[in-house]
Amino acid sequence: GEDGCGAYSTMPVGSKPAGASPFGVLDMAGNVREWVYDWYAPLHPYRWRFEGCGCMYGTCDLGRERGTHRVNRGGGWMDGSEELRAPYRSANLPVNRGSDLGFRCIYPRKRR
Repeated sequence: GEDGCGAYSTMPVGSKPAGASPFGVLDMAGNVREWVYDWYAPLHPYRWRFEGCGCMYGTCDLGRERGTHRVNRGGGWMDGSEELRAPYRSANLPVNRGSDLGFRCIYPRKRR
């Protein structure tokens, strides 16, 4: 559209200030899927029934020491609305790349 939303491309950083998190962080959703360092753990059809809803929040991927695929979080500009949520997870080979896949650099906050 004219506002750039859904125009089959990324948006400029900080262009949606109304979407800021409670901490004032911008651009936490959309634009590109986020490549995550955790190894992907496939969901078994009965797994989350026995483990509660932990996998819904991504904890089933944490702590895996090895695997073949890395976790991707959220959705990118080429995905549908179902994928444009932070809890959405998918898998990708570590060597794959694409114009709708990125990563977020983080810096740990110093404790006071």
